[in-house]
Amino acid sequence: MGLTRIEPRPAVPAGPYLIAGLRRAGSAAARALLERRPAEGLAAWDAERRTDTSAAAAELESVGVEVVLGGDGLELLRSRPAPRCLVKSPGVPFESKLVAGALERGLNMIDEAELGWRLDSRPVVGVTGTNGKGTSAAAVLTALAAAGLDPILAGNTFFGPPLSEAVGVPGGLVVAELSSFQLAGSPTLLPEASLLTNLGQQHWDWHGSREAYVQAKRRMFVRGEQAVPVAAVNGDDAEGRRLARDVERRGGRVVTYGTTDRADYRLLRCDWSLDRSRVRLATPSGERELETRLVGEHNALNLTGAFALVATLGLGAEAVAGTEPLPGRFEPVRAGQPFTLVVDFAHNPDGVAAVLRTARRIVKPPGRLLALTAPLWVHDADMRCATVRTVRALADYAVVTTQRWRAEEPLAPPPDVIDAARAPEGCACTVVNDRAAAIQRIVAEARPGDAVFVLGRGAGPFPLYDSDGEPQPFDDREVAAAAVSRGLRARHGQWSAT
Repeated sequence: MGLTRIEPRPAVPAGPYLIAGLRRAGSAAARALLERRPAEGLAAWDAERRTDTSAAAAELESVGVEVVLGGDGLELLRSRPAPRCLVKSPGVPFESKLVAGALERGLNMIDEAELGWRLDSRPVVGVTGTNGKGTSAAAVLTALAAAGLDPILAGNTFFGPPLSEAVGVPGGLVVAELSSFQLAGSPTLLPEASLLTNLGQQHWDWHGSREAYVQAKRRMFVRGEQAVPVAAVNGDDAEGRRLARDVERRGGRVVTYGTTDRADYRLLRCDWSLDRSRVRLATPSGERELETRLVGEHNALNLTGAFALVATLGLGAEAVAGTEPLPGRFEPVRAGQPFTLVVDFAHNPDGVAAVLRTARRIVKPPGRLLALTAPLWVHDADMRCATVRTVRALADYAVVTTQRWRAEEPLAPPPDVIDAARAPEGCACTVVNDRAAAIQRIVAEARPGDAVFVLGRGAGPFPLYDSDGEPQPFDDREVAAAAVSRGLRARHGQWSAT
């Protein structure tokens, strides 16, 4: 079947343009517009004066762009020439004064992702969902590359550029990881093929409700009476099955995948060690067995979804088995310690549950499962507390700490997180304010044969703010390895119970 570009793709709205948000996506959008329009037709704003936004502002101001850092940015709506289109960074909420003011004045508004999609001439394969987007996108990319289609990865990912920056990157098509934030701000974006991983608890507060969050995800599959031409949807829950029916009613070709008998592509079995999995699938053309370096049932489901989509495109789906694990996703840290140490990105209840259930199968008695989590201030209280409860229900010992993304955030975790950590239900739990100190603490608690899981950041490239309010590089893998080294030195090479 292959991939054929949907025509026509809408043109970029007419300028002048106002960029809302100057972090990664907004800066990319500004550069993309500057390549095609003069600087006097562009203005930009960000609410925060940070290291990254200040650098972006300086770059834009050096070529004549008007930039405002701080405040609400409303004065830019009165600039001359007056803006006609607002390009919104995904994280800027619709309730912000600038976005609300722009809409009141009748400006066109598009997300940075929609800008990139409109500027690009290549087919797009979209991947969205609550958990597993990164690994699923990597698996799709691996199989499309094996088929000779020269794909690139872009979008809401640590491992590729934003969509508006990908326009100039050589490649035959784009595999785009897309978030609910991006889709909510994209009025027409519709890929040539789409994959839904799952729908869980994430960003419900940002969207206003679970229903609004689900609706944002659906936008990558159905637009009015139009549907994505090819889709693979996780059919293990009712929302996924409803979406599959809606795509099919609109003329799209859709397959379901999952663990239930009704799935077109079904995960039959998965066995794993710390480094490898053996996965058995039922497909419309018979059973398939895959050996992969992706560990655990949650990753087996990610592979199943990618397999289903690629097979429906008429390409060699078995190539998904060659997907390399992403940095910081179920990544072992080996620093000479006599216990298992793993770093993972899991940061919401479903993601944490999937990783820790996978971990439990690796721990051999009398070894224990130890887990560190750091619910964010920017997440809603319900999700934060549910994450802590999940960790405490599945681990034998837990550490709760911070992940300080902004200088104004307190050093301590949110009060509701502390309450959840100290509740009587669940395993023993310690609260440690500083993330580096927390990693040191949980590593020091480990005994030979235990498994320690450091959750929530993975290989995230963004800095964390220290106690002086300064941004500092922070890699969980490096910090965990350093903690092991300190422990080995303190014990003269003989790790023992603490």
